Amino acid sequence: MTSPETQHGKILVVEDEAVPRRLLVLSLERIGFEVVACEDGPSALEAAQAERFDAAVLDIRLPKMHGWDVLARLREDPRTADLPVLVVTAYEGAESQRLSTVTKPDAFLAKPYDVDRLRREVIKLVEKSQSRSPDDDEPF
Repeated sequence: MTSPETQHGKILVVEDEAVPRRLLVLSLERIGFEVVACEDGPSALEAAQAERFDAAVLDIRLPKMHGWDVLARLREDPRTADLPVLVVTAYEGAESQRLSTVTKPDAFLAKPYDVDRLRREVIKLVEKSQSRSPDDDEPF
């Protein structure tokens, strides 16, 4: 795994609560990632269609559109279908487990989470994304 101090890549963070969103952004920027933050599902989908990201951190309980619906739409769109997504949620119940098998997040982390663990998960997803052949990607 690459040293946390030398990370490169663009991360989409989707979190509706301002303080956790800011903490996510700062913790990922601190290790070198460029971060774009959104506070709801529609703005996240718009950002994902407008820019190329190496990974996304997606909260499930969001205003305007549930996080599972955001993930389903990301998976349906050829431009974002392969975007590695880390789902973070305080809701680990049976419904979340069922929906995760349908929408297939690349990683799942329960809140409250350890920031170092979140960083490790994001680094793994970025490495996965960046290991794909550039010829595999369709231009926007």
